[in-house]
Amino acid sequence: MSQLAKPPQPPAPLVQALRAHSPESVRVIGLGTAADQLRQDLGLAEGDAAPTVELAALVLDSADNTPTPDQAEVAKARDIDARRCLAWVCDGNAWPDETLRSLGFSPVAEALWGYNISDYKPVPDWLNPRHWANPELWDKHRW
Repeated sequence: MSQLAKPPQPPAPLVQALRAHSPESVRVIGLGTAADQLRQDLGLAEGDAAPTVELAALVLDSADNTPTPDQAEVAKARDIDARRCLAWVCDGNAWPDETLRSLGFSPVAEALWGYNISDYKPVPDWLNPRHWANPELWDKHRW
């Protein structure tokens, strides 16, 4: 008699972030018992969310042989489906840190990665109007 493994518990920062938003502005993306348990804990149904939501929770779990979102699906969720993303990595072997970093995610807590376009990349010092066309050189050089 085999017992089914209990799904991993979502990190507290993920649950807090999801509960801080209204249910129609949150989408849980992923298949498997961990994603289903997270939806059930939050009272979300599979298709409850609007086309574009404020926050997407990506459940990256391949432990129970269910298909996990691939990199293209994660990029679509990050770029199109939501303004911010949190990725809960249940299986670190299937989703190594390098893969998540290459998709623009940064670590938030243990097993939790975040992506927010507004702070994805700090603005470098040279990228400002002061350096664009060099108006102080207009009378000195002829291009």
